[in-house]
Amino acid sequence: GLPPDWIIIKDGKVISENGKRSAFSYDAIRVFPRVFLDYAKTKDKRAKSVLNTSNFFIKQWKDTKKVYTNYLANGELGDKTEYIGSIALLISTINIYDPKVAEEIYKEKLVPHFKEKGYYTNKNDYYGRNLVWLGYYLYKTFKGIKWAKIRKETIKKKIKVEGKHKKQSG
Repeated sequence: GLPPDWIIIKDGKVISENGKRSAFSYDAIRVFPRVFLDYAKTKDKRAKSVLNTSNFFIKQWKDTKKVYTNYLANGELGDKTEYIGSIALLISTINIYDPKVAEEIYKEKLVPHFKEKGYYTNKNDYYGRNLVWLGYYLYKTFKGIKWAKIRKETIKKKIKVEGKHKKQSG
């Protein structure tokens, strides 16, 4: 299953609780980019076995066009939040298994949240913006796009988004 937000290590053994701290959500989502980077560098099979759990989100997307990121320890949906920071962190991992789905999620869930001056959704959500940036960076970098291209693409999208908003409001 999905990694839990928190685990307990007691007498050298990993113990998973059955409570709220064993849910998969805001904290556990960070497992994916961390293990993704390990896999990108080493191609270690242990990393890939953790990343395989992202197929759950691919199936979810294909079935519902949603990416929910809060699940209880028993696997039930915790809530129907589609937190943009969490989604952004999943895209690079999803790209390993299904590049088409990764691109769809990127275009449909991430790009629409891009706002003026580089803010995503809520300019006061410092942590969320950092998650979005990291997810965007990992996705674009490991698709073979160099940093200079990312900057140019960001500028082009900003101009395109700003122009779209002006047309809609004018």
